[in-house]
Amino acid sequence: SIALWSFITPAGLLFTLYYARWHKKINPGILNLVLFLPAIACVLFILAQLNVYEIVPSETMNWIANPIPGSGSITVLTWIAANGLIMLLFLWLTYFRKDRTQAQKKQSLALAIGYSFPFAAGFCTEVIMPLAFDLDTFPLVTPMITVFSVAAFVAISKYRLFDYSPKHQWNQIVEKMNEGLLIVDNSERVMYANKSFCDLLEYSLSEIKGKVASELLCANEDATRKVREAKESRKQLISSQYEMQVKTKSGKKIWVLMSGSPYLNSEGKIIGSIGIQTNIDYLKEVEKKVRLSTLRLKQAQSVAHMGSWELDIATGKCALSEEACRIYGLSPFENEQTFKFLAEHVHDDDIRMVFQKIREAKSTLAEKSFEHRIVLQDGKVKHIHSICSSQLNDTGDVIGVLGICQDITEQRNKELAHIASEQRMQIFVNHSLLPIYFLDATTKKIVFANEAMSTLLGYSTQELLGMEIYEFVNHTKDDVDHRIDLAKQKRDMVVVHREWKAKSGRIVNVLVSVFYQEGSDFNGVYVAAQDITEIKLAQKNMTIAREELETYIYKSSHDLRAPLASILGLVTVSKMEVKDPVAMGYTISHYNIVCY
Repeated sequence: SIALWSFITPAGLLFTLYYARWHKKINPGILNLVLFLPAIACVLFILAQLNVYEIVPSETMNWIANPIPGSGSITVLTWIAANGLIMLLFLWLTYFRKDRTQAQKKQSLALAIGYSFPFAAGFCTEVIMPLAFDLDTFPLVTPMITVFSVAAFVAISKYRLFDYSPKHQWNQIVEKMNEGLLIVDNSERVMYANKSFCDLLEYSLSEIKGKVASELLCANEDATRKVREAKESRKQLISSQYEMQVKTKSGKKIWVLMSGSPYLNSEGKIIGSIGIQTNIDYLKEVEKKVRLSTLRLKQAQSVAHMGSWELDIATGKCALSEEACRIYGLSPFENEQTFKFLAEHVHDDDIRMVFQKIREAKSTLAEKSFEHRIVLQDGKVKHIHSICSSQLNDTGDVIGVLGICQDITEQRNKELAHIASEQRMQIFVNHSLLPIYFLDATTKKIVFANEAMSTLLGYSTQELLGMEIYEFVNHTKDDVDHRIDLAKQKRDMVVVHREWKAKSGRIVNVLVSVFYQEGSDFNGVYVAAQDITEIKLAQKNMTIAREELETYIYKSSHDLRAPLASILGLVTVSKMEVKDPVAMGYTISHYNIVCY
């Protein structure tokens, strides 16, 4: 029996620790080790017969087992007594704890009183008397256990010791709630607040108890208004739920979801309100970010002229984004349409292709990209670039189609205008009387040459394509490279005289206009030339004629100079010899005529 008691007392102590909720302060492994390892050691003492007992006759009990004082007996009995004493101490401490409810106090009192009797009797008669006074033991523990059993029965039946209904665990439940709990009376004065609420608002219960909740907690007029409306609803036994901002002790504003209900007494009379506050501040931040993200998405869609749509296959309904509505000429409030309605807007020449792409997206589960046209109600045609993909449920079945539509009408019109402009330019260049060619500035090879260029040099256009410029320009390689570098540096039109060598070997004089331009994938030299061979020949002939004329004039003036000099000499002599005034007059007139 003493071996059994070695395990019963630590088991009772373990129950007491759990009952008093002190077990959470000790590591479970260490607790079990401390309680049951000595119990095992005591059993080993007993099995080794280190605790010796003396069996003596008794007039009242017939035979009594008295422990003989020794290390074994003292160790075992001390261990059993220590466990019992600690258990008794914890039961009484539990009774005097302030956080215990009235029912819990009565439970603790019943257990403490019930256990005190067998412990005191057993400790005195079976430990103190035989070991300290060498008296015979008197086995009172067994009958006194009946007292503990009755006390435990009272705690279980009357005070619901093992009743774990939430009704009887109210304080434990509300204190461990993640949500804040607040109870106010009909005057809105705080009667109770749990730990979560106090932690959220940074107050202790003593700081807010008795204060008017709305004056203390409401962060703005909107919150005050909501509390006032909720109070009126409580009078009609109506529960409500609303969002509001509350202010903490430090002045911080927090968004909470308030769920309130009337607080009734046992007679069904309203004595206040009970509210549960859930911190939704982080949800508000997420909502703000989502709202901002949605706004940015709308702005991005508007700038890019890109909308989105979602088709529900089961209902045939198609939900459009705001920009998608604008693309289809609808108002933002017409964002729910049938797929048939949208299909009717597709251009007749494109409808078959559009349906084929959507079927492929549903069957292959691959993303499909395509362009098509739509016709609005006013007859206006738009070019649309669409991307669609399948939407799957948890089981992998196709339940819808997600799509993006981008209005590329303006872009398409510009492309068509650019193509038309390029076509016109190509026709003009090809039929121009001026030789024109484009040169790759990196490879120095011709990438385009018109018919006039081919006619001038005698090469076919196919022969000219890929030909290096050095093959037909009748200048040195360094001179050609230098001219191209000048065009690059000047970044403007450069006009120079050059000599080209035709396929036949004939030298052609040309006046070329050179322009250099860099591109993303091509750095080009653009050259337009004018054949000035005949002009050069005419200039040469004019130079020869001018030289011949100058020679003729020189010779003529030389032949006339001698006779004129002789005449002038004779006139001078005549003036010296003739004295008659009349004759002098003829001489002077003749002299003037000769001079003229």
